[in-house]
Amino acid sequence: MPVFRIIFTMAFVFLADVNGEKGPCKQYAFGCCPHTKWDYTEEMCVGCKNGSYWINCSKTCPYPAFGHQCRQTCHCNQEFCDFINGCIENVTWNQEQQSTESKKNFDFKSTPNIMFIMLMVLLSVFGVILMAYIAVLVIENHIKINGDLEHRNQS
Repeated sequence: MPVFRIIFTMAFVFLADVNGEKGPCKQYAFGCCPHTKWDYTEEMCVGCKNGSYWINCSKTCPYPAFGHQCRQTCHCNQEFCDFINGCIENVTWNQEQQSTESKKNFDFKSTPNIMFIMLMVLLSVFGVILMAYIAVLVIENHIKINGDLEHRNQS
């Protein structure tokens, strides 16, 4: 039984760390308000980089918006509008470059959805282990009771 206490304690500590209210907005992961995200190095909520916005800076500016919190507007064709810097002249901008840039700006480690999924997986594994342990106890108890009954019947 001490093993399950250790596992339960570890799960509780993990849960407390994932949903820790370190910033001012308690309803969001780490307490970071919209247009901010948790910075593991600085251990605080920081503003989104240019070209990103939303909860945990998880979205990039849609055309024609760009820049800080997507407040600026591109006055060029979509193919020449960079969501970070705005209109780029004389540059061939293809879908592959745009996709690569989007992936660079997305921080998978600090995404609340990823943390939630990790938490659910951990709790599911803990639940399966707990159910297996209970099943073993029930089976051992059943075998012991049946063994005692057979021993009494033979006596």
